[in-house]
Amino acid sequence: ADAAELPDYLNGIVEIAAGRLTSRKRENLARLCAAVDNVLAGESGGFVPFKFVTDREDVFVFATAEKTAFAAQTSLVLFSFVHPLARTAPCATKLSAWFGLSKAESAIAAELASGKDIADIAAAKALSELTVRTHLRTIFEKTNTHSQRDLVALLLRLAGI
Repeated sequence: ADAAELPDYLNGIVEIAAGRLTSRKRENLARLCAAVDNVLAGESGGFVPFKFVTDREDVFVFATAEKTAFAAQTSLVLFSFVHPLARTAPCATKLSAWFGLSKAESAIAAELASGKDIADIAAAKALSELTVRTHLRTIFEKTNTHSQRDLVALLLRLAGI
């Protein structure tokens, strides 16, 4: 890959140099390295969501580990960069139909998959963080997931459906 293959919204955040993903900004490079370490250590369950906050817009990043076909002990870390305006989860109507989620639960699940955290969701919906967490526990039960990471991974896999 080369820099010409990176979308415009990643300019100034990350770049491709010598075939490697890197950043000139120290804090962005530190976040990329920490994500790689967490994914490879398995501490994250193989999935690390985070975001780069820029003066233009937030860019959401999802890092996952994949075993290579070449050697069972070699892992690749794949980074998915998501433009803030891109849909990253099935719409709330589909989530409701597939999992029996209420309208509020579907909206919370979709916002988590788009990279928002509990505090952001609570503030946007004028709810307490405790209320959002209560909805989240119900969402876990209905989707048979056990953590936000598992839920977001499931929703991202269903995004293309």
